[in-house]
Amino acid sequence: MRTKQRKLVLTAIMIIFTLSFSLSLCGCGNKISEISFPDSEKKIIAGTPYMLSVTVEPSEADTEGLEWSSSDDSIVSIEKQDGKTAKVKALKRGTAEIRCKAPNGPVAVLPVTVKTAPAAPDPGSETYGGKNPNEGVGDTTIYKPIESTQVETPEIDPVKPDPIR
Repeated sequence: MRTKQRKLVLTAIMIIFTLSFSLSLCGCGNKISEISFPDSEKKIIAGTPYMLSVTVEPSEADTEGLEWSSSDDSIVSIEKQDGKTAKVKALKRGTAEIRCKAPNGPVAVLPVTVKTAPAAPDPGSETYGGKNPNEGVGDTTIYKPIESTQVETPEIDPVKPDPIR
């Protein structure tokens, strides 16, 4: 009787091993069940490239077939994608959605707002109270850059120690 039980146990182990090996080869056991962005929304500056990434469940799932897309390529474009990461570029002011879709169905959506970079304040603007911030402060002499021919360099004797040190 014991021999029969041992054969049965060994057969069961072989079947389980064969099934798990077959599933790992076909990728059937590594399908993405959930996909998500770390942020619920993203605000970015026009003209700037950004790297975005997603998290997948299970973590060991195959991410090679992920497809990245933008709802409006004139606002945000996908420049390069590589599995769980993608390089996107903000092109102009507006809103769009970045999507990352798994081949077996799950999708992650990231709302993106693109803003223009703030301009540097003008010294005569309201930012400075309508005044030049340097007005009335210290010397107002305009200095010209020194030409290299105007600078005298002292000769240093390599034998004598430097007097400055």
